[in-house]
Amino acid sequence: MKYHPFAFWLFFFCLGILAGNFLEIPINWCIVGGAFSLSLLFFFRKQSRYFAYFTFLFCLFLGIYRIQKVNYKPPQNVNNYLKTTLQIKIIESLKPSKKYYKYKAQILPSQSDSLHLAQQSILLYTPKPQGEKFEHQTLWLHGTLSNISPPKNPHTFDYKQYMHRQGVELQLFCDTILLTNNPKKFDLKYQLSLFKSNFKEKLKQLEFSPISRIFIQSLVLGDRNDFDADFRQKLSAAGISHLFAISGLHVGIIYGFLFIIFYPVLFLPYGRNLRIILSITSIWIYTYFVGATPSVVRAAFMLTMFSLSFIFQRRGNFYHILAFTALILLFINPNYLFDVGFQLSYCAVFFIVWATKFFKPLRPEKGKFKIALFDLILVTLAAQLGVLPLSIAYFHQFSWLFLIGNLLFFPTSAILVGFCFSLFFIVSLGITPSFLVKFSNLIFGSFDSILNLSVENEAFLIQNIHWNLGQILTWWGIIFAFAYAIKNRKITHWNILLTLIIIFLSFGYFDVFQAQNKKQFIIFHQQQGNLIAYRAGQNLWVFGADSLSSIYTIQPFATQEEIRKIEHHPFDKDLTINDFKKSHRFIQWGENIILINPQNPKIPTQADFLYFTQGSPELDAKNLNQLFIFDGASKSWQVQKFEAKNKHFTADDGFFMLEE
Repeated sequence: MKYHPFAFWLFFFCLGILAGNFLEIPINWCIVGGAFSLSLLFFFRKQSRYFAYFTFLFCLFLGIYRIQKVNYKPPQNVNNYLKTTLQIKIIESLKPSKKYYKYKAQILPSQSDSLHLAQQSILLYTPKPQGEKFEHQTLWLHGTLSNISPPKNPHTFDYKQYMHRQGVELQLFCDTILLTNNPKKFDLKYQLSLFKSNFKEKLKQLEFSPISRIFIQSLVLGDRNDFDADFRQKLSAAGISHLFAISGLHVGIIYGFLFIIFYPVLFLPYGRNLRIILSITSIWIYTYFVGATPSVVRAAFMLTMFSLSFIFQRRGNFYHILAFTALILLFINPNYLFDVGFQLSYCAVFFIVWATKFFKPLRPEKGKFKIALFDLILVTLAAQLGVLPLSIAYFHQFSWLFLIGNLLFFPTSAILVGFCFSLFFIVSLGITPSFLVKFSNLIFGSFDSILNLSVENEAFLIQNIHWNLGQILTWWGIIFAFAYAIKNRKITHWNILLTLIIIFLSFGYFDVFQAQNKKQFIIFHQQQGNLIAYRAGQNLWVFGADSLSSIYTIQPFATQEEIRKIEHHPFDKDLTINDFKKSHRFIQWGENIILINPQNPKIPTQADFLYFTQGSPELDAKNLNQLFIFDGASKSWQVQKFEAKNKHFTADDGFFMLEE
């Protein structure tokens, strides 16, 4: 506490955020608890131990209050698929899909807003033939309003929860844009959005190759919307995704360029401080230009704190600055704690700083090349191994090429950023010679070719890894234990390391043990299709999966559930596996009997479930007690029209599962 007060405050503030997010704690309790702890703080202000305890308590209540205050939304009475006409204002452009442009927007007050949704944020989809729209434009449009759907299948990405943390609960699919209005007065956000769109169009007109446009747009504009799945996979396989994200490294490179550009300022009165102030001001202007994402704001804020320590000639403690910036950002928006980029960014920076200081005695004293190589390897290992648990938790893969990839591409990152910014200014001024376009395409094409060579061997990429929370926490303990064991070479530290490794393996074996004893039958939701699976231990038999559902539905389930073997079969195939029997008319698993598309009105009493794979059955279900199951092949209007006592529709209720 004495040496790192911000770290303790941050820890308890984060605990408060987690408690407020996962527990239903009345906000009035938080206010009362915060006021009580604050009064105790004042009362015990001269007793350092009790003062510290009540400071922690206050931070805890403050975290609970902030997450509940930010995430509070008034109750909404919105029926799904409601046709409506609304006036909206575009707030932010998001990554488009093949058919739609996508935006975060705000509903404006209007007479047609019968649901009183004014000031509510929505996710807006507009058809691409109706053209791209820009931030702070207002639109009159007609479309279908609905709640954002929760995940329909187990272990798939929860987009509803993700958008909830962005303050968005509703989505609107636009049919027709009736009127588009530009801001009447000068609007910087609108002008920047328009400028970026025109700049991207210029790159196409000048015949920059797609890979060149990806480099320029990502490294200058912070725009990664043109990244396709293949390119993202290549970056992940090479372990260099961070080189294309505008975060600490990127901001640091730009700050270095600005320091060089503002060198003449040194000859003015107070030139040293003025140079720092101009550089920091330029960084914040750039932060606003690229959209002020959490990683960029974090880097700019941290850089500002360091720069201020130089101006006031005070030695800055990096851990204090790291914790302080995190505390401020989380106070502004507690949902940053659940942002993947925020977590990866702070985790990487912490381990880089810790490793740099911890292994400083091992750093070569002579030889610039040796020192640079040592620093590069140390920074790469610290960052990659430090964020490894988070990478596996979110992306379920690990690349052995991360060290080679960073050794190849990290030294050239500053050159690439400088070259891309030079192209940005040249293209913006309209003085781009054709030879420069060809040269750029050659450079970026060569980079892409090297990237392809480095990742063409898939053996270096380990995919579908699952770690539980115990393994994630234990891994960080292993890193610290290994570092101390290497540095101090004491048997005690090696024993601690060995113990942590055993604990890590035990957590993994526990998951495997649980998986081996599971038996399940699942009816997944597959849009306009049928998809079922039988699971026995670590084996999975899948019926009816198409290429997309194999990747986005089956694989996430298999990864999280420790499935080691997957067999794919056509939906109509008959198969018998131990006590599981499937035919085109029924499925029998133990005592459970599921009839498939029964046509006979006389349903056997032994049947527990009635599964319909296409449309509405021609049955009188009023007197039937069995559960009627409809999957994604059925139309919503057909299922809604069908009357039954018990009904499960995967499009509304999600997947259906039986467990033994």
